[in-house]
Amino acid sequence: MKITQFPWLALGIGLLFALIILQTEGHLPDSTGGLPLLMRLFMSEFAFLLNIAGLIISVREIFRNGPLFQLVAVAAGCLLLASFFFYLGIMLWPLQG
Repeated sequence: MKITQFPWLALGIGLLFALIILQTEGHLPDSTGGLPLLMRLFMSEFAFLLNIAGLIISVREIFRNGPLFQLVAVAAGCLLLASFFFYLGIMLWPLQG
């Protein structure tokens, strides 16, 4: 696999994880159906790190090759998914007290 294909892979896996979490109502902190809390936290953390890596690689490619549409689109998609998973991870974290 070429390193330039990684952002597309990260975007696809991130979209798959987002679909799974949203379909099982995993975005709700007090959800009792579907996935356990620890699995939802693990999925959001893994997808966040994966999409941040995809964002970094795609931004490097933008600086190397110029602002091509597909590079900017995948960078924007990875940024949006990384922010979604960051927000989801913060919202799912159980509050004490």
